[in-house]
Amino acid sequence: MPSKNANYLYRIGVCIGAALLVLCQHATAQVAEPVTGKSQTAVEAKLTQWRVVMDNKKGETFADAKSVLPGDVIEYRSTYSNVSKKTVKSLVVVLPLPEGFEYVTGSSKPAGSVVQAATSDGRYADLPLLRTVKDKDGQSQTERVPNADYRSLRWAIGDLLPGNSFEIKARARVGSTPSESEPQAVLAPSKASGIPTAVSVARQ
Repeated sequence: MPSKNANYLYRIGVCIGAALLVLCQHATAQVAEPVTGKSQTAVEAKLTQWRVVMDNKKGETFADAKSVLPGDVIEYRSTYSNVSKKTVKSLVVVLPLPEGFEYVTGSSKPAGSVVQAATSDGRYADLPLLRTVKDKDGQSQTERVPNADYRSLRWAIGDLLPGNSFEIKARARVGSTPSESEPQAVLAPSKASGIPTAVSVARQ
């Protein structure tokens, strides 16, 4: 009979496979050709996933992350390259975080005002995410949203010149308790309208 860890690894593999399918379909941006009215692929994405390993001698190292266990920390790296001959305007890229993965505080690179996060409601805000709750006396209080509730990160890259590239990084920890259902890659849609958007799942 398969072990619980083996079943969990299988579910993670299904999740990564589904994410790869989404990546193949959506990890591009489009720019309109003003003369012919046709569109062309403007942005290509190279996406990798690494397991963060602490080595007593070497310090922090990275290993292949085709299979992961609860508690593992995964680093996602995505490089976006403008392969067209035109500047891509107002580029936005989105990194979905599957259910069962917990965002690692401070791991998003670049940081600052260019990156925001969203829960499953798809409403982006600056990090850390905050929410208003009622205490036992009915008074409103502001608290931080648990990192396990983060479902996507979004970077506003801005204009990407022809031949230029832009890299994003973020880490997530695999949940310690395997879910009864298969984890699913959740894509939080961009709220921006009329701009090229590259959607990254960062799986390999």
